[in-house]
Amino acid sequence: MKEKVTREGGIRSRLENFIYHYKWHTVVALFVVAAIVICSVQMCSREKFDNYVLYAGGHGISRAGDGDVPEYNLCLSSFGRITEDLDGNGTKNPSFLDLYIPSPDEMKESGSDLYSLTAENVKRLEYELVSGTDYFLCLLSPYNYEQYVEWDGVPIFTPIGGYIPEGASVETVGEYAIKLSSLPFYGLDGIRELPEDTLVCLRRLNSFAEHFDGKNRESFERGEAMLRRMLAYGL
Repeated sequence: MKEKVTREGGIRSRLENFIYHYKWHTVVALFVVAAIVICSVQMCSREKFDNYVLYAGGHGISRAGDGDVPEYNLCLSSFGRITEDLDGNGTKNPSFLDLYIPSPDEMKESGSDLYSLTAENVKRLEYELVSGTDYFLCLLSPYNYEQYVEWDGVPIFTPIGGYIPEGASVETVGEYAIKLSSLPFYGLDGIRELPEDTLVCLRRLNSFAEHFDGKNRESFERGEAMLRRMLAYGL
């Protein structure tokens, strides 16, 4: 019996000694393990998309169908026509981010104070256009386009002329944009509900991302490919 007591005491003593000397090491290790597990679960559960398209303007895209297919779903279906199954999972899954951001004139015409409704959308648009990593193909109202043609003196968008297919008749706006309504793609369900003056443009890949950020480059190339298919649609 004495031998047993001594042995138990030795184990307890060693455990207490370990905790005394390595308490914070253990806490940090457990924290790191927990963080890795949480991030892994989030990454596995996060929905994966083949392409990303952003719209920002004064047209509110309805998600309520009232017995019909909602306008948002129609847009998704139409974007699916120019999306490739890039992850090879057997489905085409575009992501469509729509941000309701009316111009000051549109706010006046509505007769409502829309600032609180649109403030978060304005912040989101700035983030996506200036430093976002997913949305490179953009559909913007003229007002929102003009806010971001340059940011701190640096062009936000890529010159669009090199993406226009030979023989295509499109209406360009400056160096960086094409009028959506001048494309055959504009005739598709959901897309034709967007205002005729909506502009199509492609975010520029900044020099840092071009050389060091593989995710940004991949997203940019996906946006490029989708833009080419949009401009070639119906030709």
